[in-house]
Amino acid sequence: MQLLVSFFACAFLALNACGATSPIPTQPLEKVLRRQDQLEKKSDAGGEHCAKVSFLDIHVRSEGCDDPGKTPGTCGVAYIKIDGHDYSLHRRGHNVVTVDARTGSFLEAKAFDTYRNSSAGYNLRDYLNGISGDKIVLVAIQDASSPYLSPAINALKRLGATLPILTEVRSSYALVGYAGAIKPAWIAQEQRKRYKGPSEIHLRIPLAQSGKVFLVTAVVDCKSMVQSIPDNHYKLDTLSSHSNYPLCRVVAQPIAESQAYRVSAELLNQAGWKGVNSGHLGLLFNAVDENNFDFVYFRPHSVGGCYQTGYMASGKVKFVESKPCPNGPPKGGVWFPVSVVVHGQDVQIYLSGVLVATIKAHFAFTARGGVFAYNGYQNVVLFRKFQTVPEMSVSKRCKQVVEFPGYVKMDADHGKWPQDAFCQVTFTKDGSTASYQLSADLYNFVGWNGVNSGHLGVFFNAEDEDNYDFVYFRPHSPSGCYQTGYVYKGDPKFDGAKSATCPTGPPKGAEWFNVKVTVSNATPAGEVKVYLKGTLVTTFNPRYPIKRRGGVLVANGYKNVIYYKNFNIS
Repeated sequence: MQLLVSFFACAFLALNACGATSPIPTQPLEKVLRRQDQLEKKSDAGGEHCAKVSFLDIHVRSEGCDDPGKTPGTCGVAYIKIDGHDYSLHRRGHNVVTVDARTGSFLEAKAFDTYRNSSAGYNLRDYLNGISGDKIVLVAIQDASSPYLSPAINALKRLGATLPILTEVRSSYALVGYAGAIKPAWIAQEQRKRYKGPSEIHLRIPLAQSGKVFLVTAVVDCKSMVQSIPDNHYKLDTLSSHSNYPLCRVVAQPIAESQAYRVSAELLNQAGWKGVNSGHLGLLFNAVDENNFDFVYFRPHSVGGCYQTGYMASGKVKFVESKPCPNGPPKGGVWFPVSVVVHGQDVQIYLSGVLVATIKAHFAFTARGGVFAYNGYQNVVLFRKFQTVPEMSVSKRCKQVVEFPGYVKMDADHGKWPQDAFCQVTFTKDGSTASYQLSADLYNFVGWNGVNSGHLGVFFNAEDEDNYDFVYFRPHSPSGCYQTGYVYKGDPKFDGAKSATCPTGPPKGAEWFNVKVTVSNATPAGEVKVYLKGTLVTTFNPRYPIKRRGGVLVANGYKNVIYYKNFNIS
């Protein structure tokens, strides 16, 4: 039963965005959807794709005047590149570039001489605090700063910067920040002391779909769906009975399939049969159509059955798993974020950024999702910020993976070694066979014997999540500072591996350190060079053929919790 709903204004905006001309006649939803199908066919024939998801390539580089790697013949240069075009004003002090986070369009470039001008810190503060909403804010120091920076530190923090921020003269500093209230996971900061720079960030950021409108292909078995334009959210009102029509659901247009994708939205339970803390609301994914998809929903009223997974096949609901959530169920009357990451048949479900469950999908991988609520429980649900986007990374065998502004937490405090191998986050790169470089900043938060105990590192040449080369570091072992090896069918292997001291000693716990691996065809068997904090540690031949794919790992079974940031493959 497809209903004529009161969100036609949203549908009209979506059709106009795809090339339809106004006025669009009012007509049943089925006809509107047929018009959208025609636009999809136009897209397949070479026209603009209505639900196109694009990326923004960001490169921010800060050079201090005394940095050994600065641009030759200069006192340092600040580069702020968007898709290869440098928008930096290249002036001493803090250079700032603002970008529209939805379209990727350049908005403005400013510079503040926080080295020489005594009012520059206040001017920088006021400028940054005046940026709001969906804006990406890129910051890089050129030459020198610091004497007059202090007034602006809290303004940088508002954009996602992490403290402490270096205030040493001629230190280098780079930031990829965000002005909105809900901070995305891609926020990054890099800084180096004087003589230790430059500081550099490479990121590929997914842009939102079609501006502020997501494209609806079906609204099924709902009493109504209304868009609140001033508040930029949608309201779903469910039917009074679930016997024949179990789920009130909204299905969005699919995106171009990638190796993995994420469906996400912020949800709010406004009403249920026992008030705001009773209801059944969630996300659907792998949608073949409006009657065949996987799903997960949450129960604000149930601690023991916080989430429920299942699927709808030919309009019939099948339940699979229901368990508690690590931090309890979501509260009614409060917005909470939900996301589902799909990689092949593996599915990870997150509530408020915390991994709730890892399950197997019923349906084949299909990059299409939506929002739904269960009928028959007087449920009224609000949702906003819905999107389906390609996913850049996928975790496996972790107790928990949590995204914070500027870094990601990986919790491996479970299982046994070596049976449970590694907690790992894989970045879904193109898998080409050309030489490449992989790097990341790592931080050992805690292990079985405190901050200076752990096994954390990176992996590369990944055939898939269970077959790859790796190197990890032991903060607790000067004599066995590093360890190479490989994983075969999910099991760690060490035949032909290397373990020895590091030239500058093992990395310290509770401190950020950089790991870099270069993989090349320098020899017929391939060649891997491992660097710790910029110093060559070891060279060896990889087990697997060169493949431009990898990630971050930490060994299970040692109560290890780590952070990582600035992961990059280039």
